[in-house]
Amino acid sequence: MICIPRFTQAEIEELVVLLKGFEIPYELKGVSSGVSRFRGTKDYLIGVSNEYFPKALEALKFYYGFVDSSYERFTGTCPACQAEVVDVEECSSCGLAFVTDPYELMADHPFCIFLKKLEAQTEASSKEFY
Repeated sequence: MICIPRFTQAEIEELVVLLKGFEIPYELKGVSSGVSRFRGTKDYLIGVSNEYFPKALEALKFYYGFVDSSYERFTGTCPACQAEVVDVEECSSCGLAFVTDPYELMADHPFCIFLKKLEAQTEASSKEFY
């Protein structure tokens, strides 16, 4: 069983629906993430078998927008400075970014950190092979 970290209560409710939709068997493990005067808070790990790990990983990456596709470029009026732009990632007048990198937006999320470590391990393993 491989545990994929770490999702809030709000996230896990949607992710359970996602995993069921992809027919991925899973187990949830609750872990304490903090305690207040009134109650504790709980995050969740998603456990999947080795067999279903690649499929679960792809489903979660899709959910969070970590997909290998080109960003849609923007054509129109910049909402910040009103400049007209054509097929750009960022406004040439004011620098407003029209595309975002999900890895950058979620850099501190435990799942994003997990993915980066996994990718680093995979890259290191492939270098050792050659």
